[in-house]
Amino acid sequence: METSSQLAYTNTQFSEASTVAPSELPRERKVGASSSTFQSAESSNQHVKLRIDFKWGNFKSRISDVNNPDQALYIVKYKMTGKNFIYMAPDGKQVIGSGSVHMVNIDADYECRGRKDTLVAQKRFVTAYTHRSGVLKTSDGQAAVMNWTGDINLKTWEFVCVDENQAPVAKFSANLWGIKKLGKIELMGPLAHDEAFRDEMVIVGMTLAYTMVIRMNNIFSLFGSLFGSPGHDKKWKAEDFSGQSSSSDSLSLKGNDPAPVNPLSQEAQSDSKLK
Repeated sequence: METSSQLAYTNTQFSEASTVAPSELPRERKVGASSSTFQSAESSNQHVKLRIDFKWGNFKSRISDVNNPDQALYIVKYKMTGKNFIYMAPDGKQVIGSGSVHMVNIDADYECRGRKDTLVAQKRFVTAYTHRSGVLKTSDGQAAVMNWTGDINLKTWEFVCVDENQAPVAKFSANLWGIKKLGKIELMGPLAHDEAFRDEMVIVGMTLAYTMVIRMNNIFSLFGSLFGSPGHDKKWKAEDFSGQSSSSDSLSLKGNDPAPVNPLSQEAQSDSKLK
């Protein structure tokens, strides 16, 4: 169902800020076994909750930690055309990433710390999406494929992200009736406090939520579902999944040895973008 807060677009054109260079992170780390449920993750210190507050006065959202709501982590600007969502640093000068939804195509495009990729629909009429992580790597150095699913009730629309081991790592809960309080983002597991991982989950999670809102309220998306090619990311070559990390750090999902970082060349980036 459509709510004004979910479709918080504006005709006001915001000036484009230059994208900051990818930030450097600590050394390469390995991801250990994570909890299979949100309850067990929440009981440990490997759990972070973020809140999303929308301001009608300037048509911007403010994302902060629920334990420190006065300190903004992100400022989200909304646009009708081009990059629909601009994720800014708290100072409002540095662009962390962006998200773009489409009226017909049911895939969505996003950019995080200079790395561009696509959120790919896996089903025609079910919330099932995948994206290639710029932070998580498999043991052979490939970008880990993250899976998103959705569940809706009378109050919230939840989008859950699991890694390749089917362990939940993030959840976006959209408040269907929210006017100012749009929802929450939860991060769990060993990377819950990792800044690069948080950037990716916030950008991809919010972009997915708005993509589904557009699909539910736009007749043209029905044609995109009928005539599109869900799951076409499976046709990509294995080397296309090397992924360009947003930093010099990567995280291994499997094996005992750290996974090497294999940034994409300019040509590989062009090939990995969906046309």
